[in-house]
Amino acid sequence: MRTLSRQHSFLFLLQTAAFLTLAGYAWLSWTGQSPLSVLFWNEQWLRGAVGSLSGMSWEAYLASPATSRFWSGVEWGMGLALSLAAVSAWIAQAKPRLAAPFLLFGFLLVLLFSILYGFDKIFFWVQMPEYALQWGAPLFLAVWLSAKIQTRVVWGLRIVAAVTFAAHGLYALNIAPRPGSFIEMTMSILHVSQSTAGHILTVAGALDWAAALLILLPFPRWQKAALIYMVLWGLLTTLARWAAYVHFDLPWWPQTFLAWTPEVLIRTPHFLIPLALLRR
Repeated sequence: MRTLSRQHSFLFLLQTAAFLTLAGYAWLSWTGQSPLSVLFWNEQWLRGAVGSLSGMSWEAYLASPATSRFWSGVEWGMGLALSLAAVSAWIAQAKPRLAAPFLLFGFLLVLLFSILYGFDKIFFWVQMPEYALQWGAPLFLAVWLSAKIQTRVVWGLRIVAAVTFAAHGLYALNIAPRPGSFIEMTMSILHVSQSTAGHILTVAGALDWAAALLILLPFPRWQKAALIYMVLWGLLTTLARWAAYVHFDLPWWPQTFLAWTPEVLIRTPHFLIPLALLRR
């Protein structure tokens, strides 16, 4: 009975993680904030295709209202697909065969978004792994429901958790160029100097790497300690977007709260999946 209860809790948390991250990406798409702009304004990738398919010069392509309408339509379509995938995550237990294809399509879109986000970074190869828990949530939910290889799913989730925290640790340690937003959020939330914020992030990066290694070792107590750290740090870094950028003492806080909400939602797997593994 206890095993069934723990399994139900695990699956509920995995569903919630998939639902929230897919809903967050749908929100970004519906509001025109998805990373698709990295693709459709990239001259290096598209100049040749634009010229051969439409006969337009690159300058005419950029200035054409039809270009904006086309890509807005693509973004709208992705928002619809991600919304359907989010709903599928929520009904996955009741309708597993119906949900699985939508979840897999949602996984592919989130994976695409993580790749596009990566092209904005100097170290492209770090960004996609950092989002592993986000694209891993719908993927492993679909695998859990479809293939019924639950032990492998648990290990798969351990691996993507380790990958996410190791990649995040590379940024925090400044091995991959540390994003300015990391320093900015740390300074804003903790009210510390830039130098102190850098030291705090260095310690956090070292702990990220320790947790990423410990979660994969066959020692239950070490795994549990790593997962507890991941839950706490994943929750704090997720909520940091609200804490750093939403000022509730200002009259326009509802607008900034809503603006940063999708950025919070897409990161919820960073603590919900470690919590699911802890409950397993």
